[in-house]
Amino acid sequence: MIRTPRSGHEETSLALLSWSPRSLQVLRRLRHVRLTYVAQQISVRLITYGDSELQRCWENLPLCAVERILRSPAVCQILRNEGSNIELEKLIRAEFILASAPEYRVARWCALGETWLDIEYPPGDEKIFLCPVNGRLKGPSIRLGIPIDLSLPQRISYPKAGLHRPQNPNCADMALIVNRLNQAVEIVENISKVCVLSVKELVSNIVLRTDRLHPFAMRSASSAAALGRTVIVNAQCGNVASLAEALVHEAIHTAVSIVELNCPLLSDPTAGEKAIIKSPWTGSELPLHAFLHACMVWFGLLNFWRLSQRGTTIFPHARSRVQEIETGFARLELKSCVNSYASIVSISGVKAIERISESVFLG
Repeated sequence: MIRTPRSGHEETSLALLSWSPRSLQVLRRLRHVRLTYVAQQISVRLITYGDSELQRCWENLPLCAVERILRSPAVCQILRNEGSNIELEKLIRAEFILASAPEYRVARWCALGETWLDIEYPPGDEKIFLCPVNGRLKGPSIRLGIPIDLSLPQRISYPKAGLHRPQNPNCADMALIVNRLNQAVEIVENISKVCVLSVKELVSNIVLRTDRLHPFAMRSASSAAALGRTVIVNAQCGNVASLAEALVHEAIHTAVSIVELNCPLLSDPTAGEKAIIKSPWTGSELPLHAFLHACMVWFGLLNFWRLSQRGTTIFPHARSRVQEIETGFARLELKSCVNSYASIVSISGVKAIERISESVFLG
């Protein structure tokens, strides 16, 4: 059994999401839990796959390649969604080639989706974002070394993010987006060094998509199935402060999902899907599990923007966001709301919401 943070969601919500120096201890534990979980799942897969050559390849990978694989949302998705061993094999071999065989060429993406291991461009629009680097074709990254994932087929939709007909950004938009994301990271860093370290640790890569049906609506999404993947839709029309918030927002979701690897928020997920609560922040109708995530996310964002008001740099966005988030918390009595579903919410989840409720107006 992987050791989770001592008090589960309670510690994550209060220690990590306060963005205090103590948060770094929780962040280190979350890193350990996440990487250990993925490593154990890979070991099980390799044993059942029975490919001795692949096993040797895995065992002889440089540490940098091992970490890339363990942090890869694509690898995590294969493991958590019972994807094929063949797809896992491709990603492990790709990282071995990237790290140890610089002269070898193969038409394959690496595990983080930013490097194409061939000199011939891949099919599709992705090629316009790739540049030759050391005999490979490499896509853009933003500050902190977070890569833009170009490997996912464009046809993949993200219905939970409201995206049904996705497209890649065009070349001009990509350059604009990368520049704005770099500025967004700078905002996060100026507000909280702890918070920017959390983004660096918890956001493994970024998927950018454009929604031509709703071209002016920027939104973001992530999934526990692919830990570390942040999807940003219409990033080209978002202001820098909104992009900064999106990065922090999805990093918090990932943190909560990592704790849930061993400490689920719900004891009965099926019953939780039937319990619907209206979000006091967005007005959306949310299943109970999504609502509990939202409580922690908005608590972390509230603390983030509050911190921005204590520094010397003025962020015009901050005051309005603090007021909006506080208004959302004030609309809903968290304790009574969660107590209505106490039979299906874990003890750790109940304690976390209770502590958030007690803490939110003390800042």
